[in-house]
Amino acid sequence: MLRITRTFTFIIFSLACFVVQAKEVVVIGTLHGDHRRFPLYTFETLRIIIQHLKPDLLLIEEDPESFKAKNWEKQSEEEYGANRPVEIKLVIMPFAQKEKIKVIPTDFRAEYDKNQSDESAALKKLMQDPKKKALLTAAIEPYESVFLDDYLFKSIYDLHKDSVMSILDQKHALAAAEPILAPFEEVSDRRQQEIDKNVVAALKNNSFQRAIVIYGITHRPPLIRAIRKSKAAEIVSLERALQSKVPGFFERDPGFTLPK
Repeated sequence: MLRITRTFTFIIFSLACFVVQAKEVVVIGTLHGDHRRFPLYTFETLRIIIQHLKPDLLLIEEDPESFKAKNWEKQSEEEYGANRPVEIKLVIMPFAQKEKIKVIPTDFRAEYDKNQSDESAALKKLMQDPKKKALLTAAIEPYESVFLDDYLFKSIYDLHKDSVMSILDQKHALAAAEPILAPFEEVSDRRQQEIDKNVVAALKNNSFQRAIVIYGITHRPPLIRAIRKSKAAEIVSLERALQSKVPGFFERDPGFTLPK
């Protein structure tokens, strides 16, 4: 009997340790400056979502050098937003500092930044060829429709649907198949591979209960695949993560008060 009791106690203790040590991660796709244009997914929406999720770790779209230099703090909104996700300056870092949340920069963009002007020139050249233009249009029109069509009515849930993720993947695949654009997609792929490695490493090497990975929405599909493959943490969907913490009116106890 004593042996059975000890065994049962050990099992309960092991399960308790597992629950405590379980790691969850939510991958949020942002719109950078376009948050100003989406009334249902604004900078304030992003802040409220982060606050609701109560993370103890944030992995962000910033490189270690720029992060260490505190460019998000030193530079103006216009200057910082021209080169980095402006939501880092306006939302993420102010919130992290206030709530004392650990932030890790996981981007890798030296090669990517150098190629931006060359890629723009290549796109202009491509648009001058009718056949090439048709291919480019097939790749870009569905992609642009995500950010232009019905933007006044799109919420964070709409923009994180699997159907939208498929459109983002399609745009990348079609651009990679075009010889003129392929070299630039290869640069983006190399950057993404480094981002994936950095994010997975941060999830594996840090203790947390809930982490949020916050990147531009085009990074979300490969990030989810990389995290899922690594098994570094359990990916929690937005629908599950954003469950209401305030009970409905008819579900409330008589003495209910709103949480602070």
